[in-house]
Amino acid sequence: MSFESRHGNRRAANRLSVVASYITLSSVVYYAGAIVLLHLLRADFDPAHRYLSEYAVGRYGALMTSTFFVLSAGSLALSMGIWQSVSSRLRFFPGLFFWLAWAGGVFLAGVFPGDLQGTPHTRVGQIHEKMGMIAFPSATVAMVLISVPLRWEDKWKSVWRSAVLLSMVVVVGFLVFDRFAQVVAVSADENHQACIGYRVGQRQRVLWFHDVVVAEQDQSRCTNRPQVRVGHV
Repeated sequence: MSFESRHGNRRAANRLSVVASYITLSSVVYYAGAIVLLHLLRADFDPAHRYLSEYAVGRYGALMTSTFFVLSAGSLALSMGIWQSVSSRLRFFPGLFFWLAWAGGVFLAGVFPGDLQGTPHTRVGQIHEKMGMIAFPSATVAMVLISVPLRWEDKWKSVWRSAVLLSMVVVVGFLVFDRFAQVVAVSADENHQACIGYRVGQRQRVLWFHDVVVAEQDQSRCTNRPQVRVGHV
């Protein structure tokens, strides 16, 4: 392969990484904006006791549904950007596999909306819950498996330590808040309180911040570096 050909391929990979980074960041901004707007529009929902996915049911449901597809698209763009920009794709393959599982889980969670708490369970709602059980752990594992190989990428050596540290924060956050939810549910049951919706909204919003915003912001920062050189969903 000639020097001109290699140089052209490198420039194309650079452009793809930049585009992927912008798409990823845009998806996070869209998601955050839509969630804030929905909290204002659906004042009848108590954020402390409602899953975010419940906003997809009823008024303005299409807005919430769109966030699933936008996040999925942003995650796919991020995967493509990383795949095209790394020197050793084999090292990143496990992490990207889990990241694609996250993207697929989020997409299907949008296709199959969840049930409102306190209403009868439907088959569609059960599928939604299963997608959440796949998506969150996958994103948590993916961030670790993507961050660690950055150590062997010359252009990313300056960020790999912070990326690994941030991924550890995500893992700890996922484990702590997931365990906290179990303790709260047991406590509520022992005190004959309604377990459904007991502070699940607060826990899920923190978990979303860890697994979605932090993870995608951290990984998109990597793909944006010059290469001439984060239950229910």
